[in-house]
Amino acid sequence: MDEVLRRCEAYLDAGVDMLMVMALQSRDEMRRVVEAFPRKHIYINASAVKPALSAAEYADIGVSTYNISISKVAQLMMERFLRDCKERHADAINDFMETQKGSKLGTFPYLDLTGFPAVVELEKRFLPEASLLKYETSLGEYDPTA
Repeated sequence: MDEVLRRCEAYLDAGVDMLMVMALQSRDEMRRVVEAFPRKHIYINASAVKPALSAAEYADIGVSTYNISISKVAQLMMERFLRDCKERHADAINDFMETQKGSKLGTFPYLDLTGFPAVVELEKRFLPEASLLKYETSLGEYDPTA
């Protein structure tokens, strides 16, 4: 812990806006870091701390933000979905898509999230008119003219 605190101090001396502290092993270690640097923003990856901390515990300790590991969540959800596909084939995707109908990202609008509309705008700006005809005859679900 002494080395963790020394490094945190060095980063603060170098002018960082937020400390990012990895691999702490306990709630006590988390408290030590937060108490050593009051009024500093601290991100803590506490994935090794078991049982997992609740939102209330993070707030009580005084952590500014913490790891939610969205990539881990996505991987686990994809794995669950792929197992369902292996067992139920097309019914798995059909059922899943049915649950997404009310979502803004339901089918192809997820492309909005990835910046695809900006690509379409660049195409409109720089491609010849003939190249843009693909959007008028597209049979896909994504409608860039909407």
